[in-house]
Amino acid sequence: MQMARRKGTRGTGAAPTVFWNQTAMERAFCISVFYRNNDSATVARCKFREHRNLRRPRTSRTEESIDVVQESVRENLTQSIRKHSKALKINVTANFKERLNFSNEMVNGFTLFNNVLFSDEAHFHINDHVNRQNCRYCSSENPRHKHQRPLHSTKVTVWVRLG
Repeated sequence: MQMARRKGTRGTGAAPTVFWNQTAMERAFCISVFYRNNDSATVARCKFREHRNLRRPRTSRTEESIDVVQESVRENLTQSIRKHSKALKINVTANFKERLNFSNEMVNGFTLFNNVLFSDEAHFHINDHVNRQNCRYCSSENPRHKHQRPLHSTKVTVWVRLG
């Protein structure tokens, strides 16, 4: 968490501006710690880091569920995590309707594609070029014989833009 004073409030005792991705309880905690410690943002930040978990703990990770998962992994060490979670029904999503509604809204009401351009390019070699960089040939007849060839093969570059 980062804290900074509001512009123009240096030394006036105003509360720090907290980036608003914290909950209301976390913001209230930061402001109360700030005022209790003589308007020190550094102390407030340190106290917040010490007491970060102000919310209730997660209930899905109980000792019983951890033991069930550990036993399942011990029984079959070669099985993937995805298959373990499917067998134990861990990966069941509870917000399927919300996700479906969001995807339908994006398909029906998303108009940003009118302003997006997609582009790509590809190189097509005309003369069946093979990269022989790693191939070495030794000749007993004439070791100084030069094989002249162009640095780059003849090719066509195609560029496409969709929008």
